[in-house]
Amino acid sequence: MPFNVWCEACHTMIAKGVRFNAKKNHVGNYFSTKIWEFEMPCHQCFNIICVKTDPKNAEYLVTKGAKKKVEDYDAKKAGTVELLSLEEREARRADAMASLEVTETDKKQAKEQRGRMELLRDLSDRMKDDYAVSSLLRKRFRKRKKELKEEDLEAMRPGIAIRIKKATLEDRQEAALVRFDHLKRCENDRAAKRFRIKSGIFSSTHSSSSSSSKKLDSSKRRRRRRQIKSNRFASQVGSTTD
Repeated sequence: MPFNVWCEACHTMIAKGVRFNAKKNHVGNYFSTKIWEFEMPCHQCFNIICVKTDPKNAEYLVTKGAKKKVEDYDAKKAGTVELLSLEEREARRADAMASLEVTETDKKQAKEQRGRMELLRDLSDRMKDDYAVSSLLRKRFRKRKKELKEEDLEAMRPGIAIRIKKATLEDRQEAALVRFDHLKRCENDRAAKRFRIKSGIFSSTHSSSSSSSKKLDSSKRRRRRRQIKSNRFASQVGSTTD
């Protein structure tokens, strides 16, 4: 189908480009150009639709079974060539300056579109080898699948079960600027506590050692006093006997 049409029997829209097994008939001539008519059934109600060529206006005409859908559009916005009517074509042929102006405009547009055409041609040549394009897509798919598997494994290690994205350079720079003061404070408190415990242990051992040494000194003094007393008593007993 050369354009969008509405079926007159079931009112179904038949889109442009839909293929039909049409019957082709030669129904006349426009000078030396043949006029062809195509008969095709609607795919919903099997209503016969006839479309005929119009060489005079360079278009197609719906002659039976359907109605053409009227669509207004801007040729410049659509990026297509605007077709002129018969009167406009005859006026341009008669006016040499108008035809020259149109020729110059067409040359300018062709020059502007040359770069785009070259780009499209390069893309077409690049995508010409179907096997190379398919292998490239499969390679990218395998690489991405491997990356997703590694991300899942990394997420399961800490028990999060959430896929974590890889750190970028910006993430590393921001993480380096963060200062964990509370961790440093905890380490300082822990170190101070250890110091107090150690100092308490050493002070108790020192005090216990000093007290034990004092006990030994006092016991020695008592022994000496006893010995002195016993010696004195022995000397006194010896003098009385004499």
